[in-house]
Amino acid sequence: MHDLHIQLLACPSCLGPLRRDELALRCQACGNRHALIDGIPALRGPIDARSEAVRGFYTETPFPGYPPRDSYSWLRARAERSELARLLDRAIPGDAKVLELGCGTGQMSLFLATAERIVIGADLTRASLQLGAAAARRFGITRTLFLETDLRAPGLRRGAFDVVYSSGVLHHTPNPRAAFAAMVKLVKPGGILVLGLYNAYAR
Repeated sequence: MHDLHIQLLACPSCLGPLRRDELALRCQACGNRHALIDGIPALRGPIDARSEAVRGFYTETPFPGYPPRDSYSWLRARAERSELARLLDRAIPGDAKVLELGCGTGQMSLFLATAERIVIGADLTRASLQLGAAAARRFGITRTLFLETDLRAPGLRRGAFDVVYSSGVLHHTPNPRAAFAAMVKLVKPGGILVLGLYNAYAR
């Protein structure tokens, strides 16, 4: 974990800055200690029943998966089949701070981690995050951090990100309007929020 990543995180309880303390992150404001398990910070509190049900589903069936003999070139080729992924990659500056909320197994986060970008992939489901972190290690990607957090009280610094990307997340939340408001607070003034929603038929 880079210091650049830690600067983008915050205590989910008080929004205070964090510093690394052996195997944890400690809030410099309230003193709360947040576990750092397998390199993945745990920056969330208790979650509601609906979110826990979604989390349980993705714990059992992380999505999307990684094939047995994957590679970084496989990941890029797969992502580039998506017009949205290609457009995002071209539109995001090479030195941007990027947040993917609801990153799942992190394939979009890893795809966007090119040039000098700093990317954080955040999700509620540790099983999915572990797959993303393992892929980052296999592919030698060091500028992406995976983070366990809850959108209702995200362990992320407000106004810190040039781009916040979230697809297929709001419909899982108990209060989509409040979840959207929380997302907006994470974007820098003049930054961009890219939001993907499901409709009745497709994404």
